[in-house]
Amino acid sequence: MIELTPTTFPHFLKRFNDLHDALVRVVTFRFGPREKIASVIVSAQDTEADKVSNWVNIRFEMLGVTDLVLREGLGKTCVVIFKMNIGFMAGNIYLDFSPWSEAPVGIEDYRKSDFLIVARRCSWCVLPYADTIDVEEFGGHST
Repeated sequence: MIELTPTTFPHFLKRFNDLHDALVRVVTFRFGPREKIASVIVSAQDTEADKVSNWVNIRFEMLGVTDLVLREGLGKTCVVIFKMNIGFMAGNIYLDFSPWSEAPVGIEDYRKSDFLIVARRCSWCVLPYADTIDVEEFGGHST
């Protein structure tokens, strides 16, 4: 897995076009022995894909989760991502999958998100594209 850092995240956002029109497939949250762990799998277009279809799945693994915000309501869903923001503040990484602001200037702008995960670290990897994901493979439980 590749760690998202202040140095690597601009290339990530460029490669995956800010996750514009990406689809959230799976979100899992686990209480590990020492820290909380969140995993998110999204389907997105990869500008570096070498296939005719450039859709791939991306798995995010966040360690040391301190905040998880997921708000949905009538007529509103967090399944389609219109843009992703990534920020680094106070020793944490902020992954905003449903930004309130296109250009957040601080923690408060991130906290207004409908889908936000704040963690100590975040890594990612590309997986082959699939419409359906085996949730149990990623530490979750299917119902």
